[in-house]
Amino acid sequence: MSKPSLSEIEKSFCTIVVDGKARQQFFSGKKSKSKSEAHALDNEAIELYSELIGYGHHDAIDSIYPGCAKLIGEKWDEVVDDYLQKYPPNHWRLNMIASRFPQYVTKHGGTWLEQFPFLAELADYEWLELELMEKDIQIVCTDACTLDSAEAFAKYGPVVNQTLVIRQYAYPIPKIVDHLEADELFVYQADEDKTKVAIYRHPETHFCKFLELSHLAYQVIAQAQMHKSSFKDLLEKAVMPNSGSDAQDAVVKFLELTEKLQDLGLFVGTRKI
Repeated sequence: MSKPSLSEIEKSFCTIVVDGKARQQFFSGKKSKSKSEAHALDNEAIELYSELIGYGHHDAIDSIYPGCAKLIGEKWDEVVDDYLQKYPPNHWRLNMIASRFPQYVTKHGGTWLEQFPFLAELADYEWLELELMEKDIQIVCTDACTLDSAEAFAKYGPVVNQTLVIRQYAYPIPKIVDHLEADELFVYQADEDKTKVAIYRHPETHFCKFLELSHLAYQVIAQAQMHKSSFKDLLEKAVMPNSGSDAQDAVVKFLELTEKLQDLGLFVGTRKI
């Protein structure tokens, strides 16, 4: 029997990659009855092809989760292999094979989560950067009106950056990332330290930005995202309950906050309600 062509090997290899049963049969040495694998396979070619694809998978996951890799250290490759077995690639883009790693850590982290209880949140934080960078979303900016009257407060609301994602983590993930990037040794206490974070693409540079949020900023943004509120609504629902009895001071703080959010690119204009 003549050896299969490259196109035949690729066809069979694709079957083995996407079909778990076919993959198990092939590596166990059993003959498959699938028509797509009717021709003979060159084991050496398949092994080489598998290794090359495996290198690509590992390189992609390494580049997306550098903090997780640094924490786990020499066992990282074993963790990636286990992840790929439990969550086989389901997309033709290499980067997308890494999308379920935070889910994997949450469900199968085991002793790693005992050692690093923040690991799942770190994985989520690292994945979001790639997700937002590759998401096909256009950031639509509008002019920002001047909030100089009660009518303007009720008539207009902020336009939230369409790429903006906010997270409330149980652990200080940005600080942990800073330690890891600086190669600093640190002993992290297991006590929770809730941190609110904004992750978004800047409307001008389109670079991905990470910003730690105050409790008030988080509430204002969450309210604006969920309900498309007017500035009056945001002031009454998010700001006033946290300001005590000084209404004038609350308005001043609110104006300062909305201006800052606009300058940073989290708000990208105003719109009529």
